[in-house]
Amino acid sequence: MAAQPFAGGFTAEARRPAWQDFMRKLMALPQVVNAVQRVRVGATPARQVYREDNVRLLQYESDVEKRFRTPLVFVFALVNRPYILDLRPGKSVVSHFVNRGFETYNVDWGRPTPGDQHLGLEDYVLQYLDNVVDQVRRRTGCEQISLLGYCMGGTMTAMYAALRPEKVRNLILLAAPVDWSSRDSLLSVWTDPKYFDVDRVVEVFGNAPPQWLQASFLMLKPVQNLVEKWVGFYQQMEDEKFLEDFFAMETWLNDNIPVAGETFRQFVKYCFQ
Repeated sequence: MAAQPFAGGFTAEARRPAWQDFMRKLMALPQVVNAVQRVRVGATPARQVYREDNVRLLQYESDVEKRFRTPLVFVFALVNRPYILDLRPGKSVVSHFVNRGFETYNVDWGRPTPGDQHLGLEDYVLQYLDNVVDQVRRRTGCEQISLLGYCMGGTMTAMYAALRPEKVRNLILLAAPVDWSSRDSLLSVWTDPKYFDVDRVVEVFGNAPPQWLQASFLMLKPVQNLVEKWVGFYQQMEDEKFLEDFFAMETWLNDNIPVAGETFRQFVKYCFQ
């Protein structure tokens, strides 16, 4: 009779630990539901101090004495909401600066409507961002400010600093694409003009759909985003702190917004293509 090397691995005794673990996870489901219902994002109190169309400027409030004269303005990408920078207590880049005495602001680009399809990079960089910077300069009495740009927001702040250097004292870039000489990334392959007609996309959709953008980002690392993440969730779903952090991040990951059609067209053509 042929050998059965795995026969012993599927006995009732061998399956017992897996079943016990599964039952513990099943009993943890009410805790998971509670964690979902308790999700709160935004760790630091903030108030709106300026608005233009959909764009808002938020100033973070703190009892900490201001130690640095130059104000700091966070500029996030157009494709997600900026509260990832202030996600939760203990998970906040913003609070790190606020609690050390920086006068701190954040730009919320808002959600573009179908009527905003015409907005291009020049509108965001040379109108909205420039007006935000001028508002901060007037409020603080400082001729120059510090800009911290993240992701696509970093690309835009780099553009701004190059065009309005007299208003920028410090430029900090985090995960900001600025070197477009390489064509090795998946996004470069996907946006290759041989395969991707961005003009047609904008003609059909108007603004770039958030669901489409989110799916693209997920497929940059499909195994990590669609498999490993949920394996890790299953393994740690009895940990209340893990659940709170996990669902706060999931809230942000799924809170996507469209990108104005003309801006999307320009970013693809000028940067990727």
